[in-house]
Amino acid sequence: IYKPVGCEKCGGTGFFGRLALHEILVIEKKLRNLILSSNNLDEFYSAASEVGMKTLLQDGIEKIRAGLTTLEEVQQSIDSTI
Repeated sequence: IYKPVGCEKCGGTGFFGRLALHEILVIEKKLRNLILSSNNLDEFYSAASEVGMKTLLQDGIEKIRAGLTTLEEVQQSIDSTI
């Protein structure tokens, strides 16, 4: 897991610039119909997962594995959305 190492350029933080976490959901016909006809969130999330929805946590884990950020940064980002 990536651990930041500080330098002059980043002000000692180990990070430079910004990196966003994204939650992506493409609304397809099945999801559109669920949105219009159902109030069941479990059913919606299940269907969204089936069509490839990526959550903030999933995107964060991918970026941790790629060495772009740390677990602490992802946790902080997710906590700030709750």
